[in-house]
Amino acid sequence: MKNKIFKNSISALTLLFTVIGLAQNKSSNTVSLDVYYSKIQAEKNPQIIDARGPEEFALNHINGAVNFNLESKDYEQQLAKLDKTKPVFTYSIGAGRSVWLADDLLKKRF
Repeated sequence: MKNKIFKNSISALTLLFTVIGLAQNKSSNTVSLDVYYSKIQAEKNPQIIDARGPEEFALNHINGAVNFNLESKDYEQQLAKLDKTKPVFTYSIGAGRSVWLADDLLKKRF
């Protein structure tokens, strides 16, 4: 049941990741939906960040994801909760917020 809910959440976000794939400023850390799903499944407790706004997050999100981005008031506190020894998965509607967040995480040695 849990796996089905996760797959449904992923399916609902397919359109979102399609936009990422078509973005002009595509990050080297941007991957296809299939690769993203496989990498999350390979992790015991994946660190998933939904970089969209709180309203968008409330509508739908990947189970287990936390919601914050570079513009969040508690950005530094949220970062402090992450384990730098494990991968961090980010996503948003377009490549904008999640790529900026991923780039900032890389600069901070995540």
